[in-house]
Amino acid sequence: MAVAQSRDEEAVDELTPLTADRNGARAAETLAEDRWSAALLFVLYTLQGIPMGLSASIPFLLANRVTYKQQAVLSLVALPFSLKLLWAPVIDGLYSERFGRRKSWLVPVQLLCGFVMLAGASHLPGWMGELSGTEPDVHALAAFFGFLFFLMATQDIAVDGWALTMLSPPRVAWAGAINSVGQTLGYFVAYVGFLALNDEGTCNTFLRAAPAAGGLVSLSGFVAFWGWAFLGTTAVVCVAKSEKPLAAEDGAAGGVIAMYREAWECAKLGPVRQYALVLLTAKLGSAAADSATSLKLTEYGMPKEELAFLSPLLAGAGIVIPLFLSRFTTGPRPLSVYLLGLPLRLLLNPLYMFLVPLAASVYGPDPTISAATFRAAVCAAALANVFAVNMMFVSQMAFANRVADPAIGGTYITLINTVANLGGTWTSGVALYLLDALTTRECVPIKRGAKALIAKPGAPALCATKTDEACTQRRGSCQLVSDGYQTELLVCTALGVAWYLIFRPLVLRLQARPISDWRLRAQNSKKNG
Repeated sequence: MAVAQSRDEEAVDELTPLTADRNGARAAETLAEDRWSAALLFVLYTLQGIPMGLSASIPFLLANRVTYKQQAVLSLVALPFSLKLLWAPVIDGLYSERFGRRKSWLVPVQLLCGFVMLAGASHLPGWMGELSGTEPDVHALAAFFGFLFFLMATQDIAVDGWALTMLSPPRVAWAGAINSVGQTLGYFVAYVGFLALNDEGTCNTFLRAAPAAGGLVSLSGFVAFWGWAFLGTTAVVCVAKSEKPLAAEDGAAGGVIAMYREAWECAKLGPVRQYALVLLTAKLGSAAADSATSLKLTEYGMPKEELAFLSPLLAGAGIVIPLFLSRFTTGPRPLSVYLLGLPLRLLLNPLYMFLVPLAASVYGPDPTISAATFRAAVCAAALANVFAVNMMFVSQMAFANRVADPAIGGTYITLINTVANLGGTWTSGVALYLLDALTTRECVPIKRGAKALIAKPGAPALCATKTDEACTQRRGSCQLVSDGYQTELLVCTALGVAWYLIFRPLVLRLQARPISDWRLRAQNSKKNG
C-alpha cells in the first residue's frame, strides 16, 4: 500500500512541471493575444478621435468669416455622441454570427467613413469658401461632419462591446485607458497637429528651411489621407482579427426588440440605478470650474491665444496620464481611484478663486505680477485638473468594462457613458446659466458730469452684462462689484464636500458587490433557481 502511494506521489511530481509549463505557456499566449488586441483597440479609438478633432478645427479656420449663429450650427455636429443610446441596442441585437457580432457593424461603418471622407475631401475647398467667388457653406460642413460623428458614435458602440470579449477578463479594464488615450491622441493629431501643419507661419518658423506660401497640409489632403487610413485599418480588421464566440449564457437574446427590452431591464437593476445617481451628481463640486474658468480668465484679461497655447500640453498630458493610471484601475477596485480624483478637483476651487482674478493684475494697464509666473500657475492648475479628470474618467471606464454584461456590451457601456455625460452637461449648464444672475456689475459714470444721465440719480444703476448697451448710452462703464464665479465656487465646494461624505460609502459598496449583481441574466437565474 505504501509502495503504491509512493508511486502515485512520484507520478504527481512528474506531472506537476508539465502542468506548470502548460499553464505558463497558456498565460504567455493570453498575454500576447491581449497585447495584440489592445494595440488594435488603440488604433480603432484613435481613428474615432480624428473626425472629432477635424470638426473642432473648422470653427477656428472660419473665425471672423461666419456669424455666431453659424458657429452654433457647427457645434451641433457632436450631437450623435449624446444620442447614441437610442440605437445602441440595434448594434447589439442585429448582426451576422458568421461574420462576427461586432465586425458586422465595425467593418461597414469604417468602410463608409473612409469613402465619405475621400468623397468629401474634394468638396471641402468649396464648402470652406476657399475658391474664388464662394462663401463658407456652414450647412454643408455641418452635414458632412455630423454624418462622420454619427458613424463614429456607431463605431464606438461596436468597439466598446467588442472590448469586453476581445480582452481576457483580468485585462478587460485596460479598455478604459485605451479609450481615453486613443481618442485624445486622435483628437490631438486632427486638431492641434492639423492646424500646425496647415498654418503658414508655423510651418515657416519650425518646419521649413526656407519660407514658402501656405501650409504643408491642406484640409482636403488631410481628410483624404485619413479616409485611406480608415479603409486600410478596416482591411486589417477583416483579415487579421477574428471574434471570440460568446459563452452560451452571454449570447444575445433574440433580436433588436428583445435587446431594447433587456437593456431597459438592466437599467432598472438596483446597482445600475444607484451608480447612475452617483454619475449624475458627482460633478456638482466642479461645475463652476468646468464651465466658466476659461471664460473668466479671458474676461479678466488673459488673451485667448495664451489659453490656446496650453492645448498641446494638456492634450499630451491627456495621453500620458491614463497610461500611468491604468496600473491602478486594472484591479477589482477601480472606483477607489475615482474617489481620490474628486477631492483633488474640489481642492482646485479655492485655487481658482485666488488665481483667476489675478489676471487683471497681470494683463491690466499697470501689471503688478509677472505674466510668465501667472502663465506657469495657470498651466500647473490646468495640469492638476487634467490629472483629476482622468482619475475619474479612466476609473469610471474601467469599472464599466468590469461589470458590463457582454450580452448587451455596447448598450451597457453606452448607457453608463451617457449618464456620466449628462452628469457633466446638466451641472455645467446650470452653473453657466446662473452665473449672470449671481454677478453684480455697476454702471459707473465715465465723466463727472455724466451722473445726471444715470437712470436713477443717487442710486447705482446695475448692468445686465459686461457691455450693457443701456450703460454705454448713459456714458457709463460697467464695473464688477461682485463676481458670481466666486460665489459659485464656494457653493460648489460645499456641495462637493457634502456629496463626498454622503456618496463615498455608497460607491465603495457598489464596488464591493459581485459582478452577478450587475447582470440581468445572473439575477434572473437566481430568481428562477
